Amino acid sequence: IRSWGSSFTSPREAWGGSSQAVAQAISLALQRANIDARQLDHINASAKGAVVFDRNEAHGIAQVAPATRVTALKGFLGDSGAPTGLLELCGSLVGIAEGRVPMTLNCLDPIDIVLATQDWERPLFVKLTMNPHGPAAAILFEVEPTQP
Repeated sequence: IRSWGSSFTSPREAWGGSSQAVAQAISLALQRANIDARQLDHINASAKGAVVFDRNEAHGIAQVAPATRVTALKGFLGDSGAPTGLLELCGSLVGIAEGRVPMTLNCLDPIDIVLATQDWERPLFVKLTMNPHGPAAAILFEVEPTQP
């Protein structure tokens, strides 16, 4: 873990999460590590599968990292409650071992969603988690490339 950030702001819509908290959490994680968003390989999003929630998360990501690709694994895993973020993190960690960023299932959005498995390009990624009531947290991971 290279860095982390968290924020809480009240959502503007019931059960919608907060795009402001998402943007602040990612920004704080990047600032603490002295990293520019363009250095990220990808963001592993929370993506609840609810239109308002996912839209707000996407807007928060786009405010801070508009050119960063985003993967969201909930379409494969479903919502398992509290352990969901850890399960999604495992998807990125398995992807590291395979040199690939996992694809997103059942999502079309204006941000750069990973719709097909792609090659891993940079050693930095963010796992984002958020709650419909306003809190968001971002953990910045730096990974060592695997040797063949």
